[in-house]
Amino acid sequence: MVEKYQKHNTHQHIPFIITIQLLKTFYCNMKKRSVTMELRENVYRFITDKLVTYGFKRKSTIISRKYNNQIVHEIIIGSTIDKIDKRVCLFFTISVDYVKINKFIEEYLSPVLKVNVSNGLGYLMPQKDYKEWEFVVGEDYTQQATLIVDTIIQYAFPYFDKFSDEATLIETIENDSCILKPMKSYLLPILYYLQKNPIEALSCMNEYVKFYKQNFSTYLDIISKEYSLSTSEINNIKDRDLEIYMTYMDTLKKVMAEGKTLE
Repeated sequence: MVEKYQKHNTHQHIPFIITIQLLKTFYCNMKKRSVTMELRENVYRFITDKLVTYGFKRKSTIISRKYNNQIVHEIIIGSTIDKIDKRVCLFFTISVDYVKINKFIEEYLSPVLKVNVSNGLGYLMPQKDYKEWEFVVGEDYTQQATLIVDTIIQYAFPYFDKFSDEATLIETIENDSCILKPMKSYLLPILYYLQKNPIEALSCMNEYVKFYKQNFSTYLDIISKEYSLSTSEINNIKDRDLEIYMTYMDTLKKVMAEGKTLE
């Protein structure tokens, strides 16, 4: 009878023991995560406090300031958390958002298309490469965070100025090799049109149609050789990028014909 009870009793307690162990593990992991998240938030707050002097404020992971009625400067924070080693890595994207232009696009051209110029902070530095900053729980974070603020002031602020000068904005965007051609193809025609130069806007779009066609032709050459495609198979491949751009182009032409402008 005792033997039977002991077997039964052991069987009943196994799930309970496992549950306790799981709870301990879960609690330990949550504690590690909470301290790393607390560290991350402290760094966010420290950086924001230093940039408040320059007109910035933070909402979630975006530190931004209103440059004027048409332009917003944004510092977008990305992060990775290693809860085992209690480390936080931060990286930053610097962006200039053209608010009124995007409002114009949303109202007259496309509800999903948004144009801006942006680059990783590391690519604005002399190294011109991806850059992240690491913080460790228990170590002083203020020195490293101060270095980030200094880096933003030294390299991001000139970037903001460069792409906020409306008088030279078109020339700046055209000559900047870091802005990819697809982004230029959407942004530049609108800028030309809004600066009352519709002829140049049309010329610009026609040039980018040639770019998309050439780009697609090169792509077809590569895949036809790599996969030994027949002519009929190649003809069935659609140039979606060009189709989307042609739709954009036709819509902008209509907007130009109707004389729509920024309010």
